[in-house]
Parts: sequence; C-alpha cells; structure tokens
Amino acid sequence: MRIIKTENYIKVKEAYGNTMYHVTLEQNVPRILTEGLKINQELGFTQSPEGWIDEYYGGIRPIFLSVKPWEGGKGLKAIQVDVSGLNLVADIPSILQSHGAYYDPGISGYVLWWKDRDIDKAGPLYEYIDAEEEGVPVEELLSGGEATQVAIELTGTAAVLQDIPASMIKEEIGDTTIGREDDNFVQGI
Repeated sequence: MRIIKTENYIKVKEAYGNTMYHVTLEQNVPRILTEGLKINQELGFTQSPEGWIDEYYGGIRPIFLSVKPWEGGKGLKAIQVDVSGLNLVADIPSILQSHGAYYDPGISGYVLWWKDRDIDKAGPLYEYIDAEEEGVPVEELLSGGEATQVAIELTGTAAVLQDIPASMIKEEIGDTTIGREDDNFVQGI
C-alpha cells in the first residue's frame, strides 16, 4: 500500500493554479476561441503522425497543455486555458522524450520503465515504480491521482482527454516558440 503524499499535489497546484497554456498555430486561434479545444485533432507537437500517441490514451488523441507558455516564435500562439474542473493526466510522450522512459507491456497493463543508467531521469516518478511490474503503471499516470500530479510537476505539461469548451479558453497571449529545436512538428492543433 502506497502512502499518499498530498504535498506533491499542493506543489503542482501552486505551480499552475487553474491556468495552463496550449500552443497552436496562429490561424487556429479564432476557431478555438469560438469552438474550444477538441480531442482527436491532427497532431501538433508529437513525433509521429502514424497515431502512436493515441495508443497511450486508449485511442484518444489528447489536448496537451503546459504550465508555462513558450515565448517568441513565428506563427504560433499560446492561449490560456482555465483547467479548473478538467481531469488532467500525465503527458506520456513528454516523459518518454524528455525523461528517458520506455513504454512496454507489463504484467497487468502498460508501464513506463527506465534503463539502469537513466533511472535518475525518472525523478520523483521513481517512487511509483511497481517492483512486480518493473515500471510505473500507465494506469496510475492516467488516474488523476498522485502519480499523475507528480508527472505533471516533472514535465511541466499535462494531457486532457476531453473537449475543452470555449468558455474555458481565457485569452490568447503573444507569439510563442516550440521551446526546443524540433524538426518533427506536424501542423495541427
């Protein structure tokens, strides 16, 4: 039995409060401000257009949000999203790409795991490695519980598996950049 460490959740809430950011192409902003953000849209900041990302989320292509907006850049805008009432889950692609994790079937479901030489990249998620599963169960990262909150704190990003209505889109803010040199950006929202 794992002891719930509520201070992790409190730290995460202090980091972003009820506001997170979504980066999109400038041309998408008017539509988003009237129609909201929709799941299952064309890919944006993902590495592959073949649909691998959908596998992590049970066939849903999520909406990705960030704790901080990216700054500068051509043709991209960051919009503020009121996340109060939204079920935020872990941004699994960010854990894989930026924190050295691997994604494989475990005994009772998919897990994220790290090579011994990369275990320090797991950061606070190390505490959630299930010895029997030999990794962090993806189910825990999608549950909205403490492991989810720790993953959001680690990556500074979250995924949302539901449409976000326009009423929760507060405003657009200046131009933004992708935050890293990324030749694999696929145009989408």
